Amino acid sequence: MQKKHLFLITALVLISLFLTACNLSPTEGIVIDTCSSLTGIKKDNCYFEALTCSKIKDSSIRDSCVAELAKKKNDVKICKLIKSEKIKGYCQELLAELNNNPSACKDIKDTYWKDNCYYNLGLNNNNSKLCFSISDGKQKTECYKKIAYATNNSKICESLGIEGSQPCYYKIAKQTQSIETCKLIKNKLNRNNCIWGRIRAKNDSMLCAQLDHSQIKTKCEELFKK
Repeated sequence: MQKKHLFLITALVLISLFLTACNLSPTEGIVIDTCSSLTGIKKDNCYFEALTCSKIKDSSIRDSCVAELAKKKNDVKICKLIKSEKIKGYCQELLAELNNNPSACKDIKDTYWKDNCYYNLGLNNNNSKLCFSISDGKQKTECYKKIAYATNNSKICESLGIEGSQPCYYKIAKQTQSIETCKLIKNKLNRNNCIWGRIRAKNDSMLCAQLDHSQIKTKCEELFKK
């Protein structure tokens, strides 16, 4: 009887071991570093793809890796581990856009990425107030223009100065067919040409009275007499 029990116990143990062996993959519990066999830039790029940043020797590639890791984890604190201010700025800008967080732009030290942060978030949210914080004059102007045209808000044109505001008014007037916006144009000829274009689009003879340029007004009145 004892031999029979012993046989059953032994059989159960063997079956258990067999099932366990079937369920385990050959590499379970073993970390295989496929990048370690590579050399130089190939090894660094391999670790970059795996986001194993700490094993990367090249500092710029390591910093870029940390930036991608911060993006993946959506954690701006990881950006602080980056040595290069330029790449750190890129990392912070990336997270600011990802989270649509304009207030994060002020923490960026690198001017290029700080400007891009305000520019991109300004455009993403059609928020012209963010354009004001851009230090690069050309980029600031572009920011105001794009938001003005996207929103058809003629008030934003005022931020472009006298010279820049005129074509801004003209374009918005054309997009909205607004005679009132045309009237904001200071140059008499340009203003009347703008109004004349809107009158033809609306095909309304009563609007000829809005013109204050004698020749264009005459042309308008003659058009509707035909």
